[in-house]
Amino acid sequence: MVKEARRRIAAEQQTQILIDKIPLQIILSSMDGHIFYANPQALNDYKISKEYIGQHNMLKFYNDDSDRKAVVKELNEQGMIEQKIVLCED
Repeated sequence: MVKEARRRIAAEQQTQILIDKIPLQIILSSMDGHIFYANPQALNDYKISKEYIGQHNMLKFYNDDSDRKAVVKELNEQGMIEQKIVLCED
């Protein structure tokens, strides 16, 4: 049991390193747009500090609301988004 917990912790740490180092924007938000997490690339690209990420709403990032609807639809149907490019506000 302890060995499995250690493996899980190590896997989570490795995943976090990958998310933090990947040169792509990764943002996790609720359905109502509340942002829980943005990786360093997203923070840098949108010029947002980590401390103030909660003051932003993902719904305002989309140029076109139909893009958001397509993302939500794909998440509901597929359970994930794979290689989807969506134009967002600068």
